Amino acid sequence: MSAPPEGHRPRRIFACSNVALDYFRFLLESLETSTDRVIPVSVLSEVSYRNASRVSRLARVWLRFMMYVAYPLLLVITTFRARRGDAFVVTSNTFFAPALVALFTRWRGVYVVHLLYDLFPDAIEVAGRTCAGSGLSRLLGYVTWANQHWTNGTVYLGDFLRVYAERRWGKTRLPGVIPIATDVRLYESVPPAPAPPAPLSLHYGGQLGLMHDVESLLLSLQLLSDGGVLGHGVVFDGRVSGSRAAHFESTLRTTAGVVVGGTLSSDAWRRHARGFQVGVVTLSPGGATVCLPSKTYAMMAAGLAILAICPAWSDLAKLVEETGAGWIVDNAASRRPLDEPDYLAASRSRRPINEVAADFRAIVARLLENPSEVAERRKNAWHSVRERYSPSQIGNEWSAYLEDLIAGPARS
Repeated sequence: MSAPPEGHRPRRIFACSNVALDYFRFLLESLETSTDRVIPVSVLSEVSYRNASRVSRLARVWLRFMMYVAYPLLLVITTFRARRGDAFVVTSNTFFAPALVALFTRWRGVYVVHLLYDLFPDAIEVAGRTCAGSGLSRLLGYVTWANQHWTNGTVYLGDFLRVYAERRWGKTRLPGVIPIATDVRLYESVPPAPAPPAPLSLHYGGQLGLMHDVESLLLSLQLLSDGGVLGHGVVFDGRVSGSRAAHFESTLRTTAGVVVGGTLSSDAWRRHARGFQVGVVTLSPGGATVCLPSKTYAMMAAGLAILAICPAWSDLAKLVEETGAGWIVDNAASRRPLDEPDYLAASRSRRPINEVAADFRAIVARLLENPSEVAERRKNAWHSVRERYSPSQIGNEWSAYLEDLIAGPARS
């Protein structure tokens, strides 16, 4: 066991993520309030990641090599640079990275924080690639258990994610809940101007994968199209990538009022999103147990209200409701899954998609009749993300967490 550094501040912080996306750069900024030196550790830039993920099969193989071989090797090498009193903040977007760093820094007076960004094996169970209780699930579950128990603490993105993860995989030494948020300084510094009543412009930007409720969104847009609204009172723009993106684009290819294309770089997306009124976000009930889309904060910062297809019990719904930034279309069958004996099944059960799509259509119809409601929610989104999730506020939360971490005992 080592004595904590003077002032309960890490001497240095190694911030580790396989890809240097927007959230990683924001994490670096936030951690700078906690120490004199933050050292980024990553192997892929945002541009190389996005290009490789949508080019060819060979490019995707290279991407996986970088994320699951090159990046872990870099982490191991980096651990030998660490000295007593240093801290690592390691995201779980390479799912075994926190446990790996903890293993190589054990008994050295180095502090390791697991930033739970993706939860495995839950994510691949939800995606249908394995099932709870299978050999693969148990193996990945042991890794997640190690992430929880070998590190000094875990920071979660939301309260529901914390309770769910702790119930299934055990409690960590020092839990914390700190949102990913976004760097509002990258966005325009003036609120969005009021938009004309019509058309109501909807935008989806980001991943469309197995964690997202793609079918509910597709049926919702189909109902708007069948009702003669899409292409007249409503337009939809999608900038998507991920495993369901091709299906999404091909299904909507001939739909009037819809434009779907590939994802944009962060800078280009910020300029593009400014032209829309409402940002659409989706999470399946199972997806809501393992992640919280960071794009939500980005759309709020750009001045978009949020229309979220997600469980009413999710951290995403809580964010939208507490900030008054938008509307929730509940797609979960269970109202309080963690209160039910079989909470795994309850948290993944969903409402029929025709009911979800009908609720989506009803909200859009109401907004067409009440454009002032859209303007109010856009204003709430723009202001709340700056008041609640500014870099200084998130930095203060990280400082307080790291002070508590280092004031406590180190791993032994």
